[in-house]
Amino acid sequence: METKDFIIRDVKLSDFDDIANMVFDRDNVVGINVADPVLGVDLADKELTKSYFFEKFSEVYKQVLNGNAIAAVAESDGKLVAFAHVMGGKWPGAPYIGELRRPIILKQYQDQLAGIQLIGYIKDKAKGKFEILSMMVSVDDSNILSKLEGTSTKNLGFIRWGLAPKFYKREGEYMPLVFLYCQV
Repeated sequence: METKDFIIRDVKLSDFDDIANMVFDRDNVVGINVADPVLGVDLADKELTKSYFFEKFSEVYKQVLNGNAIAAVAESDGKLVAFAHVMGGKWPGAPYIGELRRPIILKQYQDQLAGIQLIGYIKDKAKGKFEILSMMVSVDDSNILSKLEGTSTKNLGFIRWGLAPKFYKREGEYMPLVFLYCQV
């Protein structure tokens, strides 16, 4: 596995086009699927348009500006290669929990630790804002589940705390949802 150092930084409004291009290019991106939407975008129920995605991105960006969210990107050679964000307030009565939305990573950078560096950066930024990061990940096969519970996830400090074996249905098949958390 070839690894490299990426430039990890806070998201800027000007990153919208690059992030949108990743979202719309689902064949070349890891982390996008219809059941686990990035930015709250439900790809199963509607045709995703750039204006709809901009609306969702703007909501996240406003939360970042208000101090209620964290969003970051990974760059390589001036190109955006990964994006992730944490939103607070999902768990009623538990403002100390931030939800890490599933990161999106260009496939060619998947095995170069872009996602791990990005999540590590986000965890550092979350200190003092959240005590716990939670993450829900839809899993459509057992290989993904075993990778999810592999060394990368454990090195980041995430622990599986739940599995909903038949949480949602995709194309007539029930799919599991995995719940993970880590202390910041």
